[in-house]
Amino acid sequence: MAENEDFGLEEPEEDPFQPLLDALDAFNGEQKIITNRLTEIEQQLSRLPQQAAAGAVGGGPAAGGAPAEGERVPGAAIDWRTVPEDQYQELWDKFVDWVLWLADEFELSTDQLPRQCWYLHGAARQELTALWTGWESAYNPTGQDAAAGPYLWHDALARVLERLPRMYLGECANGYHQPRTRVPFTGSAEYRDAVRGQVNPPQGA
Repeated sequence: MAENEDFGLEEPEEDPFQPLLDALDAFNGEQKIITNRLTEIEQQLSRLPQQAAAGAVGGGPAAGGAPAEGERVPGAAIDWRTVPEDQYQELWDKFVDWVLWLADEFELSTDQLPRQCWYLHGAARQELTALWTGWESAYNPTGQDAAAGPYLWHDALARVLERLPRMYLGECANGYHQPRTRVPFTGSAEYRDAVRGQVNPPQGA
């Protein structure tokens, strides 16, 4: 007879709340990682004005990790509209190479990233550019991310891949580029001036 039966003892029941407590512990651990990363991001943002003064939008990191004067800080935001003309081609080439690497490394399908025309869609360019600069920051060898940066970048990648397919028409996803038919907001001085004139729009009907 078992020892517990000799003394009339019952086997302790498993705590039904233990799985929930374990999940909360795991969640708290991830929350600490995210909090630490957000603190680092805030510190990095506070240094951006000084970094922007030392580097332009184009170029690349100098040897040793520190950007030389006139070179772009890895992970710095990119606005393609304001990239200097003499730096545009080099920066665009690096961006394209990275996107092609991303597509093959993560085995993206044409539904996720239309191979023949992703670069023709402004929304896709913006999403991928932000993903690229985020990747540069997360995998910067001079950073202090303590593995949180790559973890958060992969989370961002998953969300971008959910949004990208909504940015294309069906023909694009099937292998044929199809420009969207829409009236542009820019390009019409008359429309722009009319909107600018509505500083104090009428109230009610």
